[in-house]
Amino acid sequence: MKLLYKNYVSWILLCCIFLLFGCGGGSNGSNNRVKPLNFNAITEYSLKVKGESVEAKGVIRGQNISVVMPFDTPAVTSLIATFKTTGKSVTVAGNVQKSGETANDFTNPTSYVVMADGGSINTYTVKVTVAPKPSPAAKEITEYSLKVKGESVEAKGVIRGQSISVVMPFDTPAVTSLIAIFKTTGKSVTVAGNVQKSGETANDFTNPISYVVMAEDGSINTYIVKVTVAPKPSPAEKEITEYSLKVKGAPVEIKGDIKGQNISVVMPFDTPSVTALIAIFKTTGKSVIVAGNVQKSGETANDFTNPVSYVVMAEDGSINTYAVKVTVATKPLFSCIKDEITGNSCGCLIENDESNLIWYADGSQEGTWKDWTGDMLKDFNDKNHCGFNDWHLPSSPNASYEGNVDQAGGEWGYLGKLAKNNGWENGKSLSAWLNNVEPNHFSGIEETDYWSFTSRFGGQISWTVLMRNGSVGDDYNILTNRVLLVRNK
Repeated sequence: MKLLYKNYVSWILLCCIFLLFGCGGGSNGSNNRVKPLNFNAITEYSLKVKGESVEAKGVIRGQNISVVMPFDTPAVTSLIATFKTTGKSVTVAGNVQKSGETANDFTNPTSYVVMADGGSINTYTVKVTVAPKPSPAAKEITEYSLKVKGESVEAKGVIRGQSISVVMPFDTPAVTSLIAIFKTTGKSVTVAGNVQKSGETANDFTNPISYVVMAEDGSINTYIVKVTVAPKPSPAEKEITEYSLKVKGAPVEIKGDIKGQNISVVMPFDTPSVTALIAIFKTTGKSVIVAGNVQKSGETANDFTNPVSYVVMAEDGSINTYAVKVTVATKPLFSCIKDEITGNSCGCLIENDESNLIWYADGSQEGTWKDWTGDMLKDFNDKNHCGFNDWHLPSSPNASYEGNVDQAGGEWGYLGKLAKNNGWENGKSLSAWLNNVEPNHFSGIEETDYWSFTSRFGGQISWTVLMRNGSVGDDYNILTNRVLLVRNK
């Protein structure tokens, strides 16, 4: 129910409210910027038993990392993680983690907190399961690859039934002493009666080889491995087939998009500079040159302030030129922290500017104003959503009329100004803007009234924001509306 200001007494009451709430100062915040979360990621993760060398690689999906340990893992109470991160530090239960050294108990899901230089954090949940013991009759080869003895590059095999085919690079010196790296569900693997050790045993693959896998029950399964060597590239070949860029000293690579002879790369918005970026590339040519300088993949740095021409020379001396254009992404309005309680990938949002406000992303919460300034808010905070227990309804102390949210003042007013400066227009759906401004961030925000913390008329009426058009109104606090919670960083 909306109220109209019809009499002098109402105006007096409103003036009193201004005097009471005007001293609160709003939420201007400090000049400390919240550093974006691009540099607080875990990019690679694996686990191993303490004292052993074999690692089980983790699968990273969003902020969830799943690791399946081998069936004969003695225990998961002291596993060591090997990881790569773009953050400044990584902690578990407050303890700093060292890749390849720190052991943890993974009996239950474990939270890894990655902190960036600016203090922003990102939380990953690592869940470990142990593979079931293979059946006594199990005798499969599940993965297979080959490499030249003394080299690190592996050529992955394709397993189809009991046939395994491997194509080695064209410049493989010989196939007479190749080492197989494989995984098996069997008890043992032999070739011509010789027990095979993954990553160690060398064989001659001039002709197809039979691998015999024996199960625990003594039954066997035979795989035929056939090796071919890829043909040497044509003397006229001169393509760049893969291309990415990274900041010198940083582990994260940004993949380029190759279209014809044009390569475009979009670097993260907080890339410090594009004047010394290092390219990682693959080419079919003999050499790659920039401004007369031979390029080494993963080593040579160049200035990408302007488009850079890469000249690829073939064996026959012919050339092909690629133009590499680098742009820096626009600074995002929000960064995410996962809410471990709800499982949402973006449980709450941090504004990357002077406001120092964190907004809870889920706009589907609802209740009466009295509930959300009383027990319901207390219950919400007791659950420590996103690691915080001081969420509250946003205030709008200057909303003395039914105007627009960007004129409201307080935390609601700040969000309104941010929206108006970034594509939203008064009178249009504010909920649509919030749900779409940063994909996968805000969710569940409907075109209805959302409570403000600010009340008036003795607390019977409270200010609201109507998401349908971004206007400011009011409603009786015994009625049910939605809430969008906020806190100060």
